[in-house]
Amino acid sequence: MNVTGGSYVTNGTGSPAIYSTADISVDGATLTANASEAVVVEGKNSVTLNNVILSGNMQAGTDTSENVQNIMLYQSMSGDAEVGHSSFTATGGSLFANAGDMFYVTNTTCTISLTNVVLT
Repeated sequence: MNVTGGSYVTNGTGSPAIYSTADISVDGATLTANASEAVVVEGKNSVTLNNVILSGNMQAGTDTSENVQNIMLYQSMSGDAEVGHSSFTATGGSLFANAGDMFYVTNTTCTISLTNVVLT
């Protein structure tokens, strides 16, 4: 999937701006997840951002062991996504983690590539 331009906002818990079970590329957009991680990449899939302003604000649940993150790369083993190497690439733009860790990786191998990206 390729997306060019625009402004996209999610407001629900568990509603990332991008949930990838495919290869997704976004160019020149603003993505905001007000109550969730900003991006989730599941399994052998990828997200590529070019000059994107990305912001996540995942809310901690009542379980104190819950991880809070902005960008998650993982394999759920639910069968929703093919098992394999995950990838997140950003060139230009900004990544804002309003709560928790910028990146969280579990149950997969991955590549994270950032070029000229502002991290906050």
